[in-house]
Amino acid sequence: MTPGDNQTPTAPGEHETPPGMPSWVKFLIGALLAVILVAVLAMVLVGGDHGPGRHSGGIHSAPAADEAARGVSL
Repeated sequence: MTPGDNQTPTAPGEHETPPGMPSWVKFLIGALLAVILVAVLAMVLVGGDHGPGRHSGGIHSAPAADEAARGVSL
C-alpha cells in the first residue's frame, strides 16, 4: 500500500457486512404478497357459498338425493 491510499486493511477477525437481498428475491416476495392479498380480498368481498358447509350437505340437500328418495329415476 502506498501512503496515498485511503483503504485500511481489514484485520483477520473483521468481516464486511454481508450483501443485501437480491432484487429478484425482493420482487418475487412482493409479487407473491400481492397475489395473496388479491386472493384474500376476492374471497372477502365476493363471499358466496364457500366454506366447509358447502361440501357436507348442510341444510340444503342435493336434488338427485331428493329424487332418489321419492323413487324418481334419473
